[in-house]
Amino acid sequence: MRIMRKSFSKKIAYILLFAMVGASLSACTQKGKEEPYTSPNFQNPDDKIDASGGDAVKDVDELMGKATNGDAVFDNSKVNTASIGDAEAVFGDRVNMISGFTENNTYYNYLMDIKISTNGDSWRIYDAEKVAEVTGVEQEDIEAFWNGSRSPYDQEISYCAIVHNYTTASNIIISYFNPSSYRIVDMSPESYLEITKKQYEGAELSNVEFMGQTYALLDIPANEDRGRQLQYVIEKDELYFIITVTLKEEMALEDVMGIIGKAY
Repeated sequence: MRIMRKSFSKKIAYILLFAMVGASLSACTQKGKEEPYTSPNFQNPDDKIDASGGDAVKDVDELMGKATNGDAVFDNSKVNTASIGDAEAVFGDRVNMISGFTENNTYYNYLMDIKISTNGDSWRIYDAEKVAEVTGVEQEDIEAFWNGSRSPYDQEISYCAIVHNYTTASNIIISYFNPSSYRIVDMSPESYLEITKKQYEGAELSNVEFMGQTYALLDIPANEDRGRQLQYVIEKDELYFIITVTLKEEMALEDVMGIIGKAY
C-alpha cells in the first residue's frame, strides 16, 4: 500500500530518529548514568514505505549525484585478495564474519574494510553484556549476531560494536540497518539521511570519501542539549552499514578519526 507523503515522512523520521538517538545511547551521554534505549512504537506495520513514490526525496539524486550507493565500491574483482589472505592466516574464517570481530582491543570488519584500534583504557570496546545494557537488545541476540548464528536480515538494527571513551563519553557505534524490516523499498542512503536532516537545524548532508569508499554523511551540529553527531552510511547487499560518531565535551573529530582505519 502506498502511503501519502506526510505519513511517509513521519514514519521515516521516526526510524531515523531511532537510528540517530539510539546511536548516541543514553549510556554514552552522561558519565556514570546508564539507561537502555527503547525504540519507538511504530504504527501500521503492514504499510509499505516506498521512497520512489513520494516527493519528499525527489531532489536527492540531483543534490547528491547518481553513483552514490556504493555499487562500484563493492566490486569483488577489485578486492585486495593478497591482504585478505594475510588476514586469514592470522584470523581464519573470522575475516568473513558480517558482524566483524574484536581481537586485542581492536574491532575488525574485513567485509567493510574498517577497523577501530583502542588503547583499552580511555577508549574501550563494549562486550555483549554492555551493548545489551545500553541498547535494550537482548544479550543473547547480540551474541548470536556476533557468532554468525543470527543474520542482520532477521532484525531491524544489528550492533557490530560500540566503542566508548570513558573520559569524554564520546562514542562510535558500528551497526547495520535493515530497510526491509520496515518495508522500505527503493531508498538510497542519501534519501535515508535526507529525512533525518530535516529534523535538525544546521545539519549538512554530503557524499564523502571515507576509508577508501563513498559514504553518505549526515553531520548534525552540537547544541546545548547534545554533542556533534556524524552518521556515515553505505549500502551493502541491501543493508545499510552505519558508522555513527558522537562527540562529547571537548573531543575533536580528528581525535576520533585517529583510531579508525582500514582493515587491510
